[in-house]
Amino acid sequence: WFTSDKMAVVKKVHQYLESLPETGKVVSLATLLKIAEDLNDGKPLDNFKLALLYSEIPAKFKKSLNPYVSVEHNQVRFLVRVRDSDKSLQRNKLLQQIRRDMTGKLGIKPEHFKLSGMLVLYNNMVRSLFHSQILTLGFVVLALMGMFLIKKSNSQILIIIFWCVLWS
Repeated sequence: WFTSDKMAVVKKVHQYLESLPETGKVVSLATLLKIAEDLNDGKPLDNFKLALLYSEIPAKFKKSLNPYVSVEHNQVRFLVRVRDSDKSLQRNKLLQQIRRDMTGKLGIKPEHFKLSGMLVLYNNMVRSLFHSQILTLGFVVLALMGMFLIKKSNSQILIIIFWCVLWS
């Protein structure tokens, strides 16, 4: 991961994630690269300096890179904070937008990235609960309709109850 081409991709993704209004702080390998470039008088690091940087980092600092890069598995990770307190946040749309922009705007193949974390888990849970609630409500309405049909009650009462259940 310590080549200028791969770091350019990391920086591009990092900047994209930071630009989203729904996101807060983004931490990635690009954060380390920014510090290294600041120490290099603001000049970008070439492949030699990037390789030297990684090989000369003390072991305890390499350990702190583990959450952001796995050289053995050829993977890099971005930690993104999402503004959950925002009332207008639509998690599913945000995840879809990120997937779409990663492939469209940034040119990364879908098989080369994976969205994971609490936002994805929470979004999936909410969608599953919503689906479950719709099925439960449908079952209750059908059960009530069946009960009133068995009792041979007035069809107008049945329609009123059905309407009330749907809009409650």
